[in-house]
Amino acid sequence: MQTRDRIALAIVLTVSTLQVALSVDFSLPPAEDAAMLMRYAQHLASGHGIVWNVDDPPIDGATDFLFMAAISGVVRAGVSLEFATRALILAAHVVTVGFVFIAVRVVLGAPLVTAIASCAYLIFGPASSYVSTYFGAPVFAMSAAAAWLFALAIMCGSSRRWLPAVFALCSLATGLVRPEGVILAGLMLLTIILAIGWKRASKTVVWFVGIFATLGLSYFLWRWDYFGHPFPNPFYKKGGGALHFSGLKDSIYNTLKFTLPLLPLYAIGLAHRDTRRSTIAVAIPIIGFACSFVLISSEMNFAGRFQYAILPMALMAWPVAMERMLARARQTITPRQRMLAVCTFVYFLAAIGFVRLWSDDWKHYPDGRAEMGRMLRQYKDEGLRIATSEAGLLPLYSQCRSLDTWGLNDFEIARGGTITLEHLETFNPDLIVFHAYDSPSAAGITGLKGWPKMVGVLRAYVAKYGFVLAAAYGVSAEDLHYYYVRPAFAAKIDLMQRIAEVDYTWPGNGEVAKNFAKDL
Repeated sequence: MQTRDRIALAIVLTVSTLQVALSVDFSLPPAEDAAMLMRYAQHLASGHGIVWNVDDPPIDGATDFLFMAAISGVVRAGVSLEFATRALILAAHVVTVGFVFIAVRVVLGAPLVTAIASCAYLIFGPASSYVSTYFGAPVFAMSAAAAWLFALAIMCGSSRRWLPAVFALCSLATGLVRPEGVILAGLMLLTIILAIGWKRASKTVVWFVGIFATLGLSYFLWRWDYFGHPFPNPFYKKGGGALHFSGLKDSIYNTLKFTLPLLPLYAIGLAHRDTRRSTIAVAIPIIGFACSFVLISSEMNFAGRFQYAILPMALMAWPVAMERMLARARQTITPRQRMLAVCTFVYFLAAIGFVRLWSDDWKHYPDGRAEMGRMLRQYKDEGLRIATSEAGLLPLYSQCRSLDTWGLNDFEIARGGTITLEHLETFNPDLIVFHAYDSPSAAGITGLKGWPKMVGVLRAYVAKYGFVLAAAYGVSAEDLHYYYVRPAFAAKIDLMQRIAEVDYTWPGNGEVAKNFAKDL
């Protein structure tokens, strides 16, 4: 790497850090699903293992296994949970930007200005929203980008003997961060085989199979023994062995949203016979990974986080499709080719603006459930037990024993499909919290088919045992967070008063919520 490339890389990494630092409101709490993972990391750091409730059997509701373990390790070193989570996400984003630069400029030999433009496209994408919400999508993207970087180097004919082994290890790490990483890694291997042929790819295949058959299999058997089932608990809840065409639709939409400005560049590669095969090869992981989400539902896919890893991969590989033009530019630099590089840079800047126009779903707001959880923490020593459909912020900040009534963190509910009265009676909650949509238009917001049935069971339970409504927060009477308190709870009156006094902000839009309890 030349000196000017090192300087450019340092500037790009600095800008990526500053962009997040200046655009993120660090006072905002985690998003719901992110808070679930942080609860697991907190318990692991405290020596309780990977559990939802202390002293319960292990359960893997934290799908991002390696990310959760990394948070736990940083917390054990004395760092706060919130800082550790966000710091790891930010660091992963910056490293991914570096991988994009190295892939475009060093591995594929594109002009410096186009490498900078590719990085800018990633910098001003949704990564800052993931940092804001504490979602680990950039961590998964970093592991995928690392594997993809070495895959591209192998396809370019690098003579470094260690590349197949490092590619295999990075592929394994991608699968450990998120389970769908195994699918993505397999698609990368397929790309290598298609691009350079079976014979030249044989060493890479041997290393890949060897790593996954030893280290990968060992991890899989360990987790099966530790958790008692082979897959993460959300797989049973969100997958269920059925095809989810709504999940596929959302995945295709998000993939196009991230990569639409890059498609003309790939189209150029398809138009020329000498680059057609390599262009198809590098498109396989992008298309294949997007289609794999037909296997799970798309709930809580904030800002397309499930598909985000596709974005840096597409940015790293586009020079493969443009190889014919880039080869000419490397031979001799003419004013026309300089103009082409500048036009490419301007094109990427326009593409950044295009993607930002679609960024309404990247917004993150204050959330009254965080304030409620912090308030409820004072009842932890009184043995407060919470059964809630809102199983992120309330359990995380209250640190109370909690039941996730939707089932992402409860194996019995996940396998059974829904909560039952018997399960609630066994848990014996003191506080029941659920999000209810009391109009057909509001009910469609979640896209969760079993949600009304779960709410029906919770309402039947509070009616059966005479629970008292303490608050019903929302900005509309048809879309509310209900808080019910068991009449026999020792601190019932005090708890109900404190619940009704919380400054509750509605997470959907950041507006101050009204307590509709007296109107119901």
